[in-house]
Amino acid sequence: MMFLEEYRGNGSPNYFNLRLVAYGAEALNPLKAKYMNITALKVRIREIKIRTKFPELEDVFISRVESELNQYKDAIDSFSDDDWEALPKAEEHNIIQKKKDHTKTWKNDTAEVARRIWEWWKAHNTKFNYISFLAALLALIQVSSAPVERVFSQLKLILETINDRALRDVIEARLMERINTRAVENKKLKASFDCLLDGSDSVGTVGDLREAHLEGGNFETEDELLEDDLDEETQQELNDEITI
Repeated sequence: MMFLEEYRGNGSPNYFNLRLVAYGAEALNPLKAKYMNITALKVRIREIKIRTKFPELEDVFISRVESELNQYKDAIDSFSDDDWEALPKAEEHNIIQKKKDHTKTWKNDTAEVARRIWEWWKAHNTKFNYISFLAALLALIQVSSAPVERVFSQLKLILETINDRALRDVIEARLMERINTRAVENKKLKASFDCLLDGSDSVGTVGDLREAHLEGGNFETEDELLEDDLDEETQQELNDEITI
C-alpha cells in the first residue's frame, strides 16, 4: 500500500487535498450516501481518484466501481433505522448513552457513528467487488499522522487569535493559507540546506538559513513564493476562499 505522497511524502499536508479526499470519501459513508443520487456518487468517487493518486484507481477500475453504484445505493436505501440499531454492540451503546444524556442518540457520538459505519461495511463488503476495495483503500489511510496533527495545531492557533465564533469559510481560508505558506518555507529551507551540504556558496551560513526560515524566507517575496509553489488550481481556490 502506497502512502499519500501528495501531502505526506514532502512532510507537509496539502490542506485542499485533505478536504477534497474527505469530500469524496463521503460517497462511501452509507449514512451520507443515502441522500446522494448516482451522479453525485460518481462525482465524489472521481474526486477520490484525482486527489489520492492511488495507482490502483485506473479509469477501468473506476468504471467498474461506477457499474456497482446502483446495487450499492439499493443496499443503502434498504438498510432501515431498525437495521442500524440491530448492528453488533448497538444496544449496549444506546443503554450507556441514555444514562449519560437521554436527549442524544448514537448519531451525536462521532466515535459510535464511525463504528457503525464500519459494522455496515463488514456486513456488506462481500456484496461488492470494486466499491469494497475502494473503501478498503481509504480505510487504510493513516489519518493520525504528524502532518495532520500539525494542521490541528495551526487551527488551534487561528481560533485562539480570531475567536471561535468566526465564520467557517474565514477559518478555512486562513488555515489553508498558513499551511501552504509553511510548505513553501519548508521547501525553500530544504533547498538551502541541500546547497550548503553540496558546498555551494549561494546560500551563506547556517545562521543565515535559520534567520531566513524564521522570517519566512528572504529568497523572494511571500507572494512570489506562494505563486511559485502552488499550482494554478490551488492558487485559484485560495483566492476564491479569501474572496468569500
